[in-house]
Amino acid sequence: MKNSTWILLFCILISAATQSCTKSVDPATNNGSSPITAILVVNTWKVNSFLDGTQDKTANFTGITFTFDTTGVFSAGKDNDILTGSWTFSKLFHGVQVNSGSIKLDLGDKSPYGRLRGEWKIESFTPTKVVLTDEDDVNGDHLELIRL
Repeated sequence: MKNSTWILLFCILISAATQSCTKSVDPATNNGSSPITAILVVNTWKVNSFLDGTQDKTANFTGITFTFDTTGVFSAGKDNDILTGSWTFSKLFHGVQVNSGSIKLDLGDKSPYGRLRGEWKIESFTPTKVVLTDEDDVNGDHLELIRL
């Protein structure tokens, strides 16, 4: 009886120790929270500029709004045609640590959303504007979102 009490106490202590060591991570990030995460999730956004290399494709996104939520859900749409996908924040861009981090977007391949799919380096952000680039893309894409 005495031996089983010690074993039970030991198991409880181990369980408590491992529970206290787990780190809470924002579901929308894979490396913890960031200032840009806080900005993205409380606002609705639209494309202010989208350059596919040197070609201006901004008009393809006219009237489309975007929302990000803390669970990693990324939604885009116009009127009642809403598409839902996912997004994540990382401190890495294509495996290399960068100061500003990166955002990975995925809304599938439906046009025009398929052009946004992939990993975007965060060039700059304010509470009203987010500038992203994909230098690894052959074209060197540039995406600028502004808050509505």
